[in-house]
Amino acid sequence: MGLSSSLRAALKDLNIISPSAVQSAAIPTILSGSSCGLQSFTGSGKTLAYLLPAMQRITQMPSMPKQWLKGIIVAPSHELCIQIMRQAKSLLPPEERESVQQLIGGANPKRQHQDLKKNRPAIVVGTPGRLLDMMLNRGPLKVGRCPVLILDEADQLLESYKEEVDRICQEVGSGLETPRQTVVVSASLTPILMGKLSLWCPSAKLISGNQSSTSSGNVLHPSREATGSNCKSAQTHSSSSASEVSNSEESTALSQTLPPNLQHYYLIVPSEHKTDRLRRCIHALGAQRALVFVNLQRHVMETLYKLTARNLEVTVLHGKLSKLERGNIIDAFRRGTFRVMIVTDMAARGLDVPGCQAVINMGVPADEIKYTHRSGRTGRMGAPGTVVSLIAGHELPHLQRYARRLGIQIKPAAMAFGDFLQMSEPQDSDLPQDDLPQDDYEAEMVSDTDSAAT
Repeated sequence: MGLSSSLRAALKDLNIISPSAVQSAAIPTILSGSSCGLQSFTGSGKTLAYLLPAMQRITQMPSMPKQWLKGIIVAPSHELCIQIMRQAKSLLPPEERESVQQLIGGANPKRQHQDLKKNRPAIVVGTPGRLLDMMLNRGPLKVGRCPVLILDEADQLLESYKEEVDRICQEVGSGLETPRQTVVVSASLTPILMGKLSLWCPSAKLISGNQSSTSSGNVLHPSREATGSNCKSAQTHSSSSASEVSNSEESTALSQTLPPNLQHYYLIVPSEHKTDRLRRCIHALGAQRALVFVNLQRHVMETLYKLTARNLEVTVLHGKLSKLERGNIIDAFRRGTFRVMIVTDMAARGLDVPGCQAVINMGVPADEIKYTHRSGRTGRMGAPGTVVSLIAGHELPHLQRYARRLGIQIKPAAMAFGDFLQMSEPQDSDLPQDDLPQDDYEAEMVSDTDSAAT
């Protein structure tokens, strides 16, 4: 695919022998210097798909003053920035690894400022707020002639950091004679989302790792002048604007955002039994590493206390943790110190946990996009995975709507005497708001009591 011998050697050291579908599709386009949108299901190898060609382009660029950055990668969460930085450094020999630096909120800004001045990195990976602070207020980031900008988890950046990323796009590459290369990345990069991102990345092709070639006709067109140096290439909406894409096309695009090797289930559970049913679900699945999503922050610690009281090895990830605490928790979960990690949508964004066997939703996610992002924490890089939603009866229509839009089957399931069972017929929400008829539920509770007594 045109990669250098040093990058190929680094991949061999990482036991990466052949490219994934999204890497095969993306690397030639990014190597050519073209802007693009990159879409593939979570866990398909998107990070390497943009890192490999971007790093090769950066190393082969004509010499520039050391104070000028050559590449900026923007991501919405601390964890994702750390993962990207580690992946980038793994592709470099030890003596060159200081050429990649992270800039994230929560870390000491004075230390980051000193490291920037000392190391003069070629690539910076950071969160929007801290990057903008270092560009405008603290001064060491020289981005006017930076030729490469990558926006990872672009949908989350648009949702939570639009103003900051608007300004970053204005600044990066503003002094170049030709437009910078911009790559937007998301598992849920649908045509409608592409239209919304057109001001950050004008006239870019959509590359889908779920297809054998670059998608034709799906091109980002700005609706008004683009920012930064890209304003020179701004175009207006044509009659085939992405905002006019039909619901059926949007549904087709959404269906491509999930790993293909997942099994999806739901259990109808009354709220007073939900945490106990969660515990038994983890045991019945045999999951040694499970992510549990809750919809409300206040449910994080409540669920932790209840599971810990039943002797499960449980940890939590939430927004009030320091950078060091969050990193230590994630590393411990990856090592298997904890069997369960309880998270919210924001805390888990971009989280990569190899070997995560199950994702369990405590209630229905807010929309199908969040369902896909949660589900993508398991079944990564071809491994099997299971997604289970523990819901109330009135939530079932919402889950069924997600299934239709995503083009997947979310099957009814039950638990009986320690086994996880797929049901052949849909559950009747008129039953006592549970995944078993009342007689079977009481029998299962007796069985659990007997087991505990022995």
